[in-house]
Amino acid sequence: MTVKIQSVANVGDSYIIRYRMLSDVEKVQDRSVNDNPFLISDEESIDDAKKNDWLVADMVHTAFLTAMMDPEVVNKSDYNDSIDVFKDRMEITGYSAYNEMEDNSIMQAAAEILDVKTFGSLSYQLRSTEATGKIYVTFVEGSRVRVEIDGTDIIVE
Repeated sequence: MTVKIQSVANVGDSYIIRYRMLSDVEKVQDRSVNDNPFLISDEESIDDAKKNDWLVADMVHTAFLTAMMDPEVVNKSDYNDSIDVFKDRMEITGYSAYNEMEDNSIMQAAAEILDVKTFGSLSYQLRSTEATGKIYVTFVEGSRVRVEIDGTDIIVE
């Protein structure tokens, strides 16, 4: 995993590090809207596509976990309401406009960490032929985050 650190906060015996993910996956964002994001190129094997999707799921997991523990986010007045949104399985890729996310500080922070304007753009990073383009995030008891790539067996907790 390669990241660019944006800020570091010391919280007791721990550090909260805000960062932006950097990876080969970002190359996929440069494709035109007319490109089919679910097609695998001749040079790319099915295993490579699956590894790519695991990477996307891991990046989303890390971004949401970091966002929900960030002191700047935790201290916002909407923090508890923001957490509640994720107690049920939430399809983040359904949020295609920034203004749909603006009432949820966790979503805003995760989008900033992932360096995306909308979570809908993450659909274009998925490469497995069975991936539907939907990514689900669930906050599970305490500070656990579960990320699922719909149509695949990819689950990151």
